[in-house]
Amino acid sequence: MSATTESAQHLPLLLERVQQRSRFTVFDIGPATPQTVAFFSNFKCRLHFADLYDDPLLTAQDELEDAELLECFKALLSFAVGPFDLCLLWDAPNYLNPRALRALSDALRPLIQRKSVAHGYCAFQETQPFAPKQYGILDAETVSVAPRPKAQARMYPTTQNALIEAFSFFTVGRGTLMSDGRVELLLEAL
Repeated sequence: MSATTESAQHLPLLLERVQQRSRFTVFDIGPATPQTVAFFSNFKCRLHFADLYDDPLLTAQDELEDAELLECFKALLSFAVGPFDLCLLWDAPNYLNPRALRALSDALRPLIQRKSVAHGYCAFQETQPFAPKQYGILDAETVSVAPRPKAQARMYPTTQNALIEAFSFFTVGRGTLMSDGRVELLLEAL
């Protein structure tokens, strides 16, 4: 199956907020897709990609202790030099068990500042099935959505409440229920 496109209702507002700065820093938890790289090449920004989706941590997370999870996420984010203005979480929280989600939050917290914003997708219900997807930004209102090219780790559908509980330094600025049961979120730092 090839890539499709879908509207990202909250992405324009996020981009508007970071574009007001002369330079900004973007953290994308996914791979460096050609679409996202091309889109941000039009701005004065620094891009950081972590590609959590292909990290062995996803398959090992259930066997690791809390301290080991935290160290793994700190290592995944060790490239970061300063705070992130925009975080593209995509649907990555739905691949993390609650302990791993908390460890990601603890590793990410020092890299979030008061003006940071984030975009992502969560589940409406804990029983929500998620099809593995790869995202890329085509323009301010449109994302490319393609099936993940590799087999994925177990899914842990994360609701909006569970996400905010884990990422307590963010609040939901806006949320929209999509037709497939995902919730698109705009998160704002507290």
